[in-house]
Amino acid sequence: MSTFIKEDTLKALEVGLSRSIVQKEGAGSAACVRGGSGTLYASGSIETETHLLSIPPEVSALYHALVHRDLPIQEVVLMQDDPSLSPLSAKVLIDAAARIGNTFPFSLVAQSGEIYVETNDVRTIFPLYRSPAEPLEEFCAESYRDDHYEESVRPEDMRALALSGMELHIRSKNTGSRYGAALRTKDGRAYIAGSFSAPDRRLGLHAEMAAFTLLLADGGRDIAEIAIVSEKFPETPCSMCGCCRQFFADIARALSLSDITVTGYAQRADTKASWSLTSLMPSPWTSRK
Repeated sequence: MSTFIKEDTLKALEVGLSRSIVQKEGAGSAACVRGGSGTLYASGSIETETHLLSIPPEVSALYHALVHRDLPIQEVVLMQDDPSLSPLSAKVLIDAAARIGNTFPFSLVAQSGEIYVETNDVRTIFPLYRSPAEPLEEFCAESYRDDHYEESVRPEDMRALALSGMELHIRSKNTGSRYGAALRTKDGRAYIAGSFSAPDRRLGLHAEMAAFTLLLADGGRDIAEIAIVSEKFPETPCSMCGCCRQFFADIARALSLSDITVTGYAQRADTKASWSLTSLMPSPWTSRK
């Protein structure tokens, strides 16, 4: 059992923490996953006014390692100043171990570097929980991939990128409908993602949200357009769900973004529909007066 956190992990956690979106100054947490290649995937917390839509950093960091198919996971480290671990965080981590078919070491550390919890087997952090997740054998057999990012992207490229996002969908079972999304920034960068489904649906990521976590982890903060597509809508344009409308309304407010274009495409038919985010969510909920 290690009694210290590796220096490169701590540095990655600090970067992730600096990119967090928080509701209170000085709050926030970060997580870092070391993939099979040794690459570190660090993410900060994404806190929204609508607390149920906040994204814990361990969910983002796990998704980033899995979307690269960078397996097996070597370790996960969560940094927060609260020494207690949320049961939901424990479920996320144990479900991930069940889905990829291998357990991994886990550490919970303070921003000071003090280690609160350390174990070689993540399953021991919540011994009463038995994950219902199925091993994703086909997924785990795939090779490393790095096709979630493009540069010099034009609006007319977005359908193809969203369709490619469906190939990055991570199912909670070996069956299920796929969703894909592409997020384009004002300077033409695009982040491509599929949904990250979870046995407990509260703990997954919709494709649009997953694309945003990739943007944020890369240091980006602006959104020009979000394109979405789904197998469930082969002939008619896919629309953004209510949760994602509220989530991106919260994000736009937190980052002072101008209106975002949302474009839904049909999977097979050459048809689309475009909206502004404010037209999809004209009166989003807010706690602000």
